[in-house]
Amino acid sequence: MSMNRLGQNGVYVNRPGHNGTYVSFHDATLNGTIVVQYDCGWSPNVIYTGSTIIIYAPYTWTYGHQYYITLDSGKLFFCISLLISY
Repeated sequence: MSMNRLGQNGVYVNRPGHNGTYVSFHDATLNGTIVVQYDCGWSPNVIYTGSTIIIYAPYTWTYGHQYYITLDSGKLFFCISLLISY
């Protein structure tokens, strides 16, 4: 189900209408290995609300490792605020 919502910045944020739109979390310390990956088209771990996209990524993050996030090109353009709590 696709829902359009007008965010505070005037940009609509909605779930992609098709599967195969991935967000991936990589461990840079392990040569860029993908440690968590979700299909934004259907995963319940990707939540769209207002002008915000929340990605719930339960994973045992390793202290001292560096991580980065990639989004399929051309699908989403937004700033990412990352909060990782141990």
